[in-house]
Amino acid sequence: MSITHWLALRCKRYSRGIARRVNRARFKYFETAGLHSVEIGAGLSFQVPVRVDGIGSLTIGDRCGFGFRQTLCFGNGEILLQPRTEASEITIGDRVSFSNNISIIANTSVSIGDRCLIGDGVTIFDSDFHGIHPDQRHQLGNHSPVSISNNVWLGSRVMVLKGVSIGENSIVAAMSVVTKDIPANVIAAGNPARVINNAPW
Repeated sequence: MSITHWLALRCKRYSRGIARRVNRARFKYFETAGLHSVEIGAGLSFQVPVRVDGIGSLTIGDRCGFGFRQTLCFGNGEILLQPRTEASEITIGDRVSFSNNISIIANTSVSIGDRCLIGDGVTIFDSDFHGIHPDQRHQLGNHSPVSISNNVWLGSRVMVLKGVSIGENSIVAAMSVVTKDIPANVIAAGNPARVINNAPW
């Protein structure tokens, strides 16, 4: 390895280390400042920026990872966590791994269990955001809590909609749209997502 190549690698690693520290400090001291309640665990890792909007409650367990440099990334890969109202809650368990460009928006409650894997481009919403009837189109639509159990894997660009529960150890395949409950220990896929196989464990 040439000295030029060695120096380039060292600079790259150094700049990434600085970016992680900046992302962590921004999250801790600026992004969470407007929340009604915040509890943040130990050992969090920030490979990409995490933006927090809203005025609700945010709870994050220990040793969660936000962002993954080696995978697909649009822009800076920012992750959005948005408990919109003072009564809204986003709860994330321990050792949850998030990829890039993820959006989680709660008008009531979004709960993610321990050791989950959340793929790139995943969106989790507990609300329709707008009413369905034309006369109610500019009013807040229906909303219902979302619950994702322990050790669930959501593949790339999965969309999880309001009122859904996903059982522990289940896998939701890439590009699926989850509109109804998914039981534990299954593989689900499609739009709308449905069980295609029992898990082989």
